[in-house]
Amino acid sequence: MTWNYRIIRNKKGYVGLHEVFYNGGSKKIKGYSEPILTSENEKELIGDLELMLKDCKKHQSLSESEIKI
Repeated sequence: MTWNYRIIRNKKGYVGLHEVFYNGGSKKIKGYSEPILTSENEKELIGDLELMLKDCKKHQSLSESEIKI
């Protein structure tokens, strides 16, 4: 099975980033995940992803044990 990330528009018009799964090497879609991230439109979704990547590169990783709430 192969997969990639794809933007899918739902019935309400919102877009979401999903993992899309394919049968072997074919292009026939076997299924897809729940959205990892959602937004009102593709431009906003891509902007959110770019901000997330920028923040991940800027700030060091945290360990759950470091976080005191």
